[in-house]
Amino acid sequence: MRWIAFGLSAFLIGFFAWYSQHYPSLKLNSSLNSLNREKAASAKNETLEAPELKAQAALVGEIATGKILYEKNPRLHIFPASLVKLMSAMIVLDNLDIDKTEVYVSEKAVATEGNSGYLVPGEIFKASDLLKMALIMSSNDAIMALAEKIGLNKFVGLMNQKALEIGLSETGFFDPVGFDDTGNFSTASDLFKMSQYLYLHYPILSELTRADNFNVYSLNYYKPHLIVTTNKLKDKIDGLWLAKTGYTPDGQECLLMIYPLKGKMIASIVVASSDRFGDSWKLYQWLKNNIK
Repeated sequence: MRWIAFGLSAFLIGFFAWYSQHYPSLKLNSSLNSLNREKAASAKNETLEAPELKAQAALVGEIATGKILYEKNPRLHIFPASLVKLMSAMIVLDNLDIDKTEVYVSEKAVATEGNSGYLVPGEIFKASDLLKMALIMSSNDAIMALAEKIGLNKFVGLMNQKALEIGLSETGFFDPVGFDDTGNFSTASDLFKMSQYLYLHYPILSELTRADNFNVYSLNYYKPHLIVTTNKLKDKIDGLWLAKTGYTPDGQECLLMIYPLKGKMIASIVVASSDRFGDSWKLYQWLKNNIK
């Protein structure tokens, strides 16, 4: 028993000597581990501070998953302006072989109010060239000529039918252009759904909206028409897949873009803004800094 007591005493003396020597470092390691755990928990629960936008409504989401990364008044009814032309483009592609179809430009189409492709009554174009004008430089007369080829009333009916098929429950179309009218309305949420749909089903729209600064020619007059993009962010967004601008007096400025970022395909929608490019650029930079 005496030897057991002696051994136990020696062990306790040695342990307390070791503990007193290493206690500060043990305490520091424990504190560091605790701090790291707190930081990890904080990072996990942190709500990313989103940028302040001038837009009345906006939404950013992942195309593949539908995950919403940013939203501001996503269900606010707005005038979508020339973002309507994206739906018009889908109807054109559904009903015309754009590389083989020739389209006659009427006086009525040329007289269409708003952005012009400087078309001349009587000109004949390949449908693909008119569609480029409509999407890249937002030419109202070009999209109207395409709609007339199919039949204007039929065209608008097909637009609204397509909206129902996609599930755009808060969207309506009154014309193929996007004028300020009570029949033309949408929401940022519905425009995101439309972005998902056209990305999956209409990849040709990417080709038709990315180029700029080139001429297209009428087939009969061989008159050149210079196509210049309306998107000031075209060369600033890496890998830009699609972009469409819009503006009307009541609808204000709009911009819809689809682009890749950190392995994800992103749709960015800014509507009813006084600075569509500034707002969209803020969102792009915010995503670059915060998406993991």
